[in-house]
Formats: sequence, structure tokens, C-alpha cells
Amino acid sequence: MSAIAGIYYQNGQPVKYADLESMFYLLAHRGFDAGDIWYKKNIGLVNRLLFTTPESKQERLPLHDRKSNLILTAEARIDNREELLSVLRLKTEGIITDSQIILAAYQKWGEDCPIKLIGDFAFAIWDQQKQKLFCARDTMGVKPFYYYYSGCFFAFASEAKALLELPSISCQVNEAKIGLFLAQLGGFSAYKADSFYHNIQHLPPGHWLKVDDKGVRLNSYWDWHDAASKIQSELKCDQDYIEAFRERFSQAVACRLRSAYPLVSALSGGLDSSSVSCVAKKLLGNRESLTTIYADCGMTSTDETAYVNAVLAQGGFSHQSVLVKDAISSAKIVASWLDRPLQMPTAAVFLATINSVKNQGARVFLTGHDGDTIVSHGIDYPYQVQSDNWQELHNKFVFQLVQGKNFTEVSLDNLINHQLVNPNSLKLYRKNLLRERLVSRKWQDKNSTINPDFAQKINLEELMKREIDYQSAYLPSVYLNHFRGVISDNMQVGTAQIELISSANGIELRHPFLDRRLIELCLAVPAHLKNEAGMGRGVMRRAMKGILPRQVCQRKDKVDFYGFIIPEMARNEQELIERYLFDERSQLAKYVDLKALKNNYQQFLTSEKPWQERRREAKIIASTTFLSIWLNQLSSTPIAP
Repeated sequence: MSAIAGIYYQNGQPVKYADLESMFYLLAHRGFDAGDIWYKKNIGLVNRLLFTTPESKQERLPLHDRKSNLILTAEARIDNREELLSVLRLKTEGIITDSQIILAAYQKWGEDCPIKLIGDFAFAIWDQQKQKLFCARDTMGVKPFYYYYSGCFFAFASEAKALLELPSISCQVNEAKIGLFLAQLGGFSAYKADSFYHNIQHLPPGHWLKVDDKGVRLNSYWDWHDAASKIQSELKCDQDYIEAFRERFSQAVACRLRSAYPLVSALSGGLDSSSVSCVAKKLLGNRESLTTIYADCGMTSTDETAYVNAVLAQGGFSHQSVLVKDAISSAKIVASWLDRPLQMPTAAVFLATINSVKNQGARVFLTGHDGDTIVSHGIDYPYQVQSDNWQELHNKFVFQLVQGKNFTEVSLDNLINHQLVNPNSLKLYRKNLLRERLVSRKWQDKNSTINPDFAQKINLEELMKREIDYQSAYLPSVYLNHFRGVISDNMQVGTAQIELISSANGIELRHPFLDRRLIELCLAVPAHLKNEAGMGRGVMRRAMKGILPRQVCQRKDKVDFYGFIIPEMARNEQELIERYLFDERSQLAKYVDLKALKNNYQQFLTSEKPWQERRREAKIIASTTFLSIWLNQLSSTPIAP
């Protein structure tokens, strides 16, 4: 992790150095090893550097190539370095930095350069000759990029907070985002480029943006369908896909081991982090042990140590276990680092982990982040319906019910839409009963504590209708459904929040499952390998045989961390929750019916309800608390600590 920022006036107005300097200092936590500011007339670029790779120690950014008159600021780790060094014919005597590779790629391919780059990156290049600012972001948005554009003024930064430092950008909350946040719809929601601040946008993953005298133009550079189709034309049988997964996954892990400092790998006992750790250890061989970390919530219901120990028994690991506490108050710690209310309920788990990584002197943390979505649990049922393979369909459906799948309204409709209804009759069905039932759902059914006046003001019912229509829409391909999850807002929010928390602590996250080469393969995998014998991530389970312990490879269950969160809320976090929900200085009244909220909260504390209902109540109370904590950060009359 590092940081970038910049200002550009299209009308030629000079950039104020003080504005660049304010962003430079606000982003100091993201890069404390080096940093600089470059500016000339109406353009200015900022950079903060954290050294993580051997090559990064040679970086000097912003980078000014005087021959081409190009100036670059970047937060980047380029993973296909050797390939690019050869193609670009860069001299290999001495050290070539990742920034030099990016600049050379732009000189050779121009606006087509981002697709040539494998890795995590966000960068901006000022082309002095063409009077153009060119910006790009990696395909999965691992590196953040916020921007603001109004009139002739364009500004960008790694964090929205840096933009809010500028006098011309007001801190105005985006209330539509708050409404949908409170509704807590769940499911794979549509990606949204708008932030929680009015007029501050995200540069979407897999896109480039250019600013010149003609305005701002945004363009997607990643054609995932073409890439997946090419893979499908090359791989002929199941074994080809299994071997390709093993090869690409190993490649994704290997390129993320490049570090000038100690590296730690997550090991939760789940399929994803265990696969990353086992492959990383195999790649390291006997030359060094791999440091792993497990976050222990101290609850029987969340205990995964049996699976962790099965991995550790293979040898070659130096393992740490860290105790997790403060399920809700941890949100208070991370709130100032975030650019929106906390979405993830497991902030305490992640914060405890990151603190331990930091205390060990590491700067790189290897994760199994969202392997579930990338590899996919599969939704291949329509294809078995079409092939009349009803017995296999029956077996899979019963298996999911026996496993105790927790279906929300949207996910259950998704199951019916994409997995049980014959596609030939689906269109007529959706136009009538199913679609009408979904659209008619009210926000009160999702969260009855939302302030009715606020809901009416932002037209929350219409916002929800659009979201539910998107999630329940029938897509005629398992691949399109898979990609909908990969590019979902959920994926982006989760990735962004753990990035901000780790960056605040001087740690760079690396996610092998978010490697573009691996994603393209996973999208191409046949439906029956995505979900095999009723178990998701089938291709991965088969590829990891002999690498993962058998009991981990065949693991079917997942931990529900609300087993830790709910007791914490009911016993240890009451004082903090009540202070942020009901203090007279709370900013919630505008968005929440406090009387209804208090009633729901009392019921949560005193009544015995079925687990799923109690879980839903806890989720609403926790989310509302997180919102209050975030709003308090913005308030001129904050609640006392």
C-alpha cells in the first residue's frame, strides 16, 4: 500500500501548493517511507510510499520521464514483471521499478496499457505533450481510487478523506447510500460507483479514465467474457481445468510472495485461507517457515482450530493465535480510517489479526479473501433441468437443505429463479407471481426502524425495487451469474474496508483469489465443476487434493460469526451500543425512528427468538450502531468517547 492524489484544472487555473500539501499530509499513514509532490501550473500530483517489495525501495514518485514528458504517480504492485520487462525491452542491469514498467507500458500501448498489467494498481499519468491526465485501476479494485469532478476542476486520491481536505469539496453525505445501508438487503447487489459523499465517485474496477480539454471519459478495459471464452476453447476436459486451476492458483500465490519484509498468511481453517497457506508453504520449500495467524473468538460455535491444526500438522509453519474481543467497540476504533459506515460485522476479527501482523514486524498479509465468490459455489441447476437430469438436481437441492442453508428472501428467489425453474417457462413466471411478490416488498419488512419521513424523502421503496429487480433478474448463463457476484458491490465494499483498515496500520494486503488470471479461469470453469456433488468450489477441492489436509479439502460448513457477535452485544457492549443509539447528540434521528429502534433493542435483549430472527435483529442493531459511529466522526458536536 501507498497513496496517490492529484489536482487538475482544465481551464488553466494554477494549482495551489497548499491544497496538494494538505492531501499529502492527510495520506501520511499510507506511506511513511518516502513521498513527494510534483506540480506545474494547472496540474499537481502527490505520492506517499510504503516499501514492501525489493524494487519499491528504489521508487521515487511522482516519476518524471523528461524525455517523454510524462509524469506518473502510482500505488502499484505489478506481478507479471518478467513478461513485461521482456516485451518492453527494458534494461535489466540494475533494478527496474514497477512504476518504470507502468510508464513504459503507457508509452508503448497508450490507453490500452492497463490490460497488459497484472497486479494491484491505481495510477495517474500526466501527459504533458497531449495535455491529458490518464488514470487507471486494477480489475478487482484492490487499490482504491476516488475522484471529484465539477466544472473545470478534477481531483483524485486514494481516500475520500483527502478530497474532503480541499476547500472546494464539501462534506455532504449521500443519503440514498444511507437508506440502502439501513435496509440491509443482502445478496449480490449491483456495483455502485457513487460514494457516501455527494459528488465523490469511485473509479470502477477494470476501468480507465482520462481528463483533457474535452472533459472526462470513462472506459472499461477488461473483457472477461472474451478471456473466459478463449480458455474454454483451449481446455477440453475436467482434468484440464483442474490442472489449470492448480497452475494459476500457484502462480497467483507465488507472485504475491515478493516482499522485502516479513510476510504473514491468514489461516482460519477455511478452504480459502488454508489453500493459500499450504500453497505458499509449498512454494517456499524448506528454506524458510511460513508465519500464519488465526483469530480465536473464544467460542465453541466459532472454533476452527481442528482444521487449523490439520494444516499445521503438515509442518513448516510458524503459527500465531490471537484472541478476539470487542465485537462492536472495534468499529469505533476503525471508524476514522473508513470512508463510509462499517459494513463488515467481523471488524473485531480482522482488527485483531492486523494488529498481530503489525506487531510481528510484517508489512505484507496474505489472505484468502472472497475465494467463495471467485471460485464459485455454482448455480448449475437449470442446465440439469434442461438435460432432464432430475435425480442429480433433487440430490443437490436436498443436500443444501440438509446442510441448513440460510436463505434470505432474495437468495431464495435467486434459488428458484436460477436453479429450480425451467428457463423456458421462467420469463412468463417472473412477469407475474414472482416479480410482483418481490417488487411489492416494503422497506418496513427489511428494517422497521427506518424513519418513514427519511424513506419517503429518498424514495427508498424505489431504490429497493431497483436493487431487488437486479438481484432477482434471470440470467441465461451460469457464467453471467458467476460474474454478477465477482463484480458486485458487496465484493468492492468488503475489499475496500479491509484495505483501509490494513493501510492505517502500515500493512499491504495481498489477495491471490483476486488475481485476474485466476478469475478468468474460474469464470470459464464448467458448471458441474463449480458445484460438484452438492459442494461449491468443486474445481478447487479437486485441484487441492494432496496439498490440503483431507478434512479441510472436504469441509462443508462455514462459521457464522454472529455466534460471537450476539453474546458480545447482549453482555459486553451494551453501554457503547446504547450511547451511540440513544445519546441526544446522536445524528441518527434524521434516519431512524428512535422509538421503534429502542423497542427493537429491548426485544433483542430480553426475548428468546429463533436464531435467524435474532441474527437479523442483531444485524440491524449493529449496522445502526456502526452508522451512528461514522456519523459521529463527521459531527461538530460529537458524542463523548
